[in-house]
Amino acid sequence: MNKPTSKHSTMPADWRIGMFWPIGPRVEDPIRLKEFSDALSALRWEDSARRTSLIAVFDQLSRLAHAELRYYYIRRKAASRRATAFRFMAWLLGTLGVLAPVVNPLFGTPPPKLLSWGFLAIALAGAFVVADTVFSGTEGHARYVTTQLKLEGLFSKFALEWQALLVLYDDQPTAETAANLIERAIVYANSFHESLNSETAEWQATMQRVREELAKSASAGNGQNAA
Repeated sequence: MNKPTSKHSTMPADWRIGMFWPIGPRVEDPIRLKEFSDALSALRWEDSARRTSLIAVFDQLSRLAHAELRYYYIRRKAASRRATAFRFMAWLLGTLGVLAPVVNPLFGTPPPKLLSWGFLAIALAGAFVVADTVFSGTEGHARYVTTQLKLEGLFSKFALEWQALLVLYDDQPTAETAANLIERAIVYANSFHESLNSETAEWQATMQRVREELAKSASAGNGQNAA
């Protein structure tokens, strides 16, 4: 086991690899790539060991894929809970705010500042709508679900194509047919990471849109105060 040189070492405890979080590393921990790199370095490609090495390549790619899929599954569940809470609070406060001026005339002696509390409730409802976007609620849930399904599709297709190529390799166990498997793995890894990058880009675009909307709201508010 490698000992860390500092508390910020990217490889603080190799023994955690392969174990479930919180004992094992999070999916974004670089220690997972160290395991992948170490596994590839140990592969042997002479005739007697070539098939075993090919199986190891698939297993290592599978572990990386499953880690990402678990990550997005956990994120989508958390986002779903947040979205439900934010939407419920927005609906509840918005409803109370809208009802305040309606029920106010029904009282013989209206509660003091009922209308003010109604306006506050509407403002808080709007804040929960914004929070739903900022804290990856409804949009985040949709994004995580889409990404998880896309990654599952990529991996399922790769696994089936890998088996088809493995059949060809077993029929002709040559270096060329083995290289075909490795080339397919490279294409899969590239597509997999492109999907991850597109999800990150979508998240960044959402955050930029929210910042612009908040800036416009702040400018409008300042203009009204100045007037």
